[in-house]
Amino acid sequence: MQWATDLYGAIHDVALGASWSGQRLRTEIERRAGRLIELGVCPGALVAIVHGGSAPFIADLFAVWACGATAVPLDPALTPIEMDHLIRFIKPRLALSAKHDADPVPGVITCCLDGSDARFTGVRRSEVSPHALVLVTSGTTGAPKAVVLGHQALHNRLRLNVEAIGKAPLARALVTLPTSFGHGLIGNVLTPLFAGGDVIFPARGAAMSVSEAGLELTPLTPDAAQAEKWLASIEGVMAKQLDAPYIPGKRKGMAKVKRERTIDCVAMGWRP
Repeated sequence: MQWATDLYGAIHDVALGASWSGQRLRTEIERRAGRLIELGVCPGALVAIVHGGSAPFIADLFAVWACGATAVPLDPALTPIEMDHLIRFIKPRLALSAKHDADPVPGVITCCLDGSDARFTGVRRSEVSPHALVLVTSGTTGAPKAVVLGHQALHNRLRLNVEAIGKAPLARALVTLPTSFGHGLIGNVLTPLFAGGDVIFPARGAAMSVSEAGLELTPLTPDAAQAEKWLASIEGVMAKQLDAPYIPGKRKGMAKVKRERTIDCVAMGWRP
């Protein structure tokens, strides 16, 4: 499906000392997608993104999607043994790094797309993979487990997040969670961008005050009464989307949805 990135807010990357508008992001996406096509990435391929928390990461993510491929965000802080284990498990076509001189990811062609000026002509919509993301976690087993998230499912989740939270609180979001983590990528980054808001990536390893980011501090650990209010609000939105009456605590399978939605909203610092 098409992602209207030109309608997104700005991406402020403190480490780069730059702010990317929606139009700048679109330009970066097209150049990087063109390079991916040159490197043999085709619709349906898996592409590991072994960096994160930056404007180039967002451009790489959407470039992979523009090629009709599926993105696999991996934590760059993984140990060599962990990375090797995941690469053998996922078997990606390509791995994307943050720098041209970065150490290659063992077992897979590794490259950096920064500075690419390749021309992107697009791919046939019928060839585009319906799978947007593969999120990898070891859970409690110690063995990799992959969760596949489709474009339509991701779009629906972002839409529900925006409806539950509202656009005003999403106008400016400080990214505090890793982008290799589902709640960090979807809740902390893609949700505010989807709402037309700005995201701020602080410099890695450096402290950034709330006032410097132009934000208001919201406690991330609500009391029991406030948490229940959040859950009721989110549950009501879900019931509305499912075109079903809202009965507090009575929806089958709602417990898991409530937990996930609450985590997303808490991560964004939202409070009704």
